[in-house]
Amino acid sequence: MSVSSKTDVIVKRILERRSSLSISDLVEGKIKPRELQSLLLKAYESITSCFSIKDILKQHKDSRFTQPCDITQKELLGFDCAAYRVIPKEFESVELSPVNPFTFFPTIIIRLLLIFNFSFS
Repeated sequence: MSVSSKTDVIVKRILERRSSLSISDLVEGKIKPRELQSLLLKAYESITSCFSIKDILKQHKDSRFTQPCDITQKELLGFDCAAYRVIPKEFESVELSPVNPFTFFPTIIIRLLLIFNFSFS
């Protein structure tokens, strides 16, 4: 069973159980996080299914979230090292996942296409 088919089954089950589901339920947090995630995945799948490579490239170029940072990796690492030197020893750091994982794959695809000089015309 494909990911899309699994998502369809999950979304159908959610909608059957919650026949009166509304946008306000989503906004007000009246839906379980797992159900919300499934509904959002289905929404993103529906939205992105009509994107062409040109659309993805345009979105990549226009988005401030996919542009290179003005601060060098060396500067960022230097800040982290300085911060770790002054914070209390009982501080525990946690590595967070990307804020928006949905931009990761289009970004990688675009970079690969640009590396291999793919023509978008």
